[in-house]
Amino acid sequence: MKKFLRTAVCCLAAILLCSGIIIGCSEYKKSDFAFGKHFKSGTPYTNGYAVVSEDDGEKVIDTDGKVIFSGNYDSIFIASPHLIGVEKAGKFGFMNLDGTTAIELQFYSAAPFSDGFARVTLRHGFGMQFNYTDEQGNLLLDFAVGSNMCTLKNMFGETIEKEISNTTNFQNGVAAVCDAEQNWALIDKNGQLLTDFMYKEMHEFSNMIGKCKDESGAIVFIDTAGKVLFRTDAVDCYECISDRIRFRKNGLFGYLDRNGKVCIEAQFSSATDFGNDTPLAVVKDENGQAFVLGKDDKKIEIQQSIENIAPYADGLAVVKLTDGQYAYADTDGKICEQRFDFADICADGLCPVKIDGKFGYIEKVNLKF
Repeated sequence: MKKFLRTAVCCLAAILLCSGIIIGCSEYKKSDFAFGKHFKSGTPYTNGYAVVSEDDGEKVIDTDGKVIFSGNYDSIFIASPHLIGVEKAGKFGFMNLDGTTAIELQFYSAAPFSDGFARVTLRHGFGMQFNYTDEQGNLLLDFAVGSNMCTLKNMFGETIEKEISNTTNFQNGVAAVCDAEQNWALIDKNGQLLTDFMYKEMHEFSNMIGKCKDESGAIVFIDTAGKVLFRTDAVDCYECISDRIRFRKNGLFGYLDRNGKVCIEAQFSSATDFGNDTPLAVVKDENGQAFVLGKDDKKIEIQQSIENIAPYADGLAVVKLTDGQYAYADTDGKICEQRFDFADICADGLCPVKIDGKFGYIEKVNLKF
């Protein structure tokens, strides 16, 4: 009788396994993908759209899984709420959602629009012109024909010429440009210089402040007018997100406020930035214990071993567990029951995941905590 029961249980388990149901854990089945389909690969949602790859090429889908853009291109990316970036035969341009051309394929490289402008490069002979385009195809910086020398106006209205070797995205109305000597300066949306070419590093702005490194290598934060707000002796600092700046000192991470004051002491072996839409971070202490961290330094212990963590987005943080599987953590530090081969940032209520080698999206509301 015992032998019969053991055989029956084994047969039942085999049936459940073949059905995609695992006893004792909440594994997702490929049939549970949103829209009832899977793809070869895909991106997180941006501006309500995602790029997916199928056997016949890349396509743009909306949050209902409907294909809203496709074409014979080598690559596609979401450029803005109403423009798609495309690349074919080494040239980049931008298309409208209805498939009509917005900006001709003419750039050697192109990035998504940020604060009204997209970073682009143009070839001229053996050189490159680093520039910006608006959504109508108007270039911001003034280059001499066939040259990489850019004409700029400084803070005193004087005209200067510089060879531009790199740029950052526009954020908060400003961007950074780098000259041939690897010195950086700040510009506004008119291409007007707001600082001299005086910084050895300059990063994208966030929450109206930006990180720079001066000639001595010290970290400096400036405002959108180029005014120095504060300096710090931290080894490194990151973006200001949710009014918190992650910094590293003596091998440990902590947080500054937007005035440069230490608000959470350096004490963590690893840490994420605070989320843009969820003012929480995930940190590990020196013993490897993971916590959800609030801006008030309140910590909630995560009851599972975690290898890697991504910042919060849409109320969830992607975590990689020590067994190599992926899952999501909620704002209470609970890890979802489902396990995935891979998981990416959740947006618009849809989570990009890979299950048994198949990529798809699962609805955030279907995660079990």
